[in-house]
Amino acid sequence: MISKNLIQRLVVAAIFIPLLLYVFHLGGIVFLGVVEVIIILSVWEFFTLTKIKLYWWQKLLLVALAIFPAISNQFLDGRYLLETILGTMFLTTLPYTFTRGLGDVSRSIGVGFFGVIYLSLGLSSLILLRSGTVVAPELAAGWVTFLFAAIWIIDTAAYYVGVKRGRDKLSPAISPNKTVQGFFGGFLGAVLAAGIFSVIFLKEVGFVGLILPAMVIAFFGQLGDLVESIFKREMGVKDSSNLIPGHGGILDRFDSLVFAAPALYLYLRYLG
Repeated sequence: MISKNLIQRLVVAAIFIPLLLYVFHLGGIVFLGVVEVIIILSVWEFFTLTKIKLYWWQKLLLVALAIFPAISNQFLDGRYLLETILGTMFLTTLPYTFTRGLGDVSRSIGVGFFGVIYLSLGLSSLILLRSGTVVAPELAAGWVTFLFAAIWIIDTAAYYVGVKRGRDKLSPAISPNKTVQGFFGGFLGAVLAAGIFSVIFLKEVGFVGLILPAMVIAFFGQLGDLVESIFKREMGVKDSSNLIPGHGGILDRFDSLVFAAPALYLYLRYLG
């Protein structure tokens, strides 16, 4: 008997995977719009998940700041990012200076600042990858597709190796079900992803040229998943939200990208 959760996951995947592939192909303002929606929902979900105490107007302004790095990467060659970081720092601290008492204020400031910066800068790296500034423009869509597909293949491989061979806990305090064997199983998934894409979207790069980028995605993607798990474990929840039927929240689906996207960009920029 197929579970209801599995049916929901398959239906959502059947709808959104073709749409994402089309968006990757289009690039430009359409791709920017999709990335911005992911950033907005991720930041808002992060605020809700961590239950940090922010004023409603503070949240709105922080979300507005969070969408700027992607715009900067698309139209402004990455300018004014320092101003964005400083604005986030001021906005997460100054409203409490005269109007709030002590208590959980320091946590709200620290977690709020980190959440905005890590999500906005991490996810906006997708714009840099798709823009073709570090890879040949005609291959940019293929690299973005490779990133998304590799994460899915790596997660799947890590899960099945962990279930079949997992013995040693990777980080029991954060994610009790993840094992060292599953973590290294993710790297086997990376090899598989490199093999598949070397004969489909990135023939010009080839299998050898995709191995190291796939390993970068495997390491930083799984790290990104663990980082999000810190906040979920602290709050005692399984999913960041129930926004996506059968898949949990936006953060649950894109947490790996937050670290893997900038890591892949930096690899291609300096080592590719």
